[in-house]
Amino acid sequence: MAHDMATIIIVDTVSENSDLFHKVRQVGGHVLQMKHRDWTIAFAKILCEIMQISHELTELEENELEACFDRYLPQIDMQEFVV
Repeated sequence: MAHDMATIIIVDTVSENSDLFHKVRQVGGHVLQMKHRDWTIAFAKILCEIMQISHELTELEENELEACFDRYLPQIDMQEFVV
């Protein structure tokens, strides 16, 4: 299965006047700001579009995120991400 490549920048926050948005548009990329409560939904939608897959996060509303995270995050073994 072939996938396209994309630039996705995730930041806490960035000024709306920042040239980051212009630069990212030039390469067809995306900027996600974690200050927006629904950034994880937007991230899932971008990844699903790029990889031509589906994921339940793309169907959630912002008010459903906390319950979803409460259900799935305890199942993740964080030690797998530590080198």
